[in-house]
Amino acid sequence: MKKLESTNRELSSTLKDRDDTFEALSKVREEQNHQAAEKAERIRLLEMQLSAMESLVQATEESKAEVYGRRYQRQPAWSSSGVTTAEASEGASMPEVQCGHDGYFQTDLQYGTQMETSGEQ
Repeated sequence: MKKLESTNRELSSTLKDRDDTFEALSKVREEQNHQAAEKAERIRLLEMQLSAMESLVQATEESKAEVYGRRYQRQPAWSSSGVTTAEASEGASMPEVQCGHDGYFQTDLQYGTQMETSGEQ
């Protein structure tokens, strides 16, 4: 009889440990699901921001192409490179603008345009 009571206590203890483990795992799973939902929402917001930025970049590129296209159609031919305005508007690439180390913009010299640097020409 004592052996049966001892076995019963061991089984009860084991069942309690199992139930405690299930409860702890359920809490962990619930927290992980909550974190996954938060991350999914963050990803959704970042994707929306990225989409908005891509649209802005596209609109900026289109505006830049329109502005540069008009500028090249009105400017006379560049003497140092031999590229004419007509050639520039018929598919020649536009000069790229890059930010220099001191914050001034440097224009690509592909068409013989002048660079603007920190006071040096």
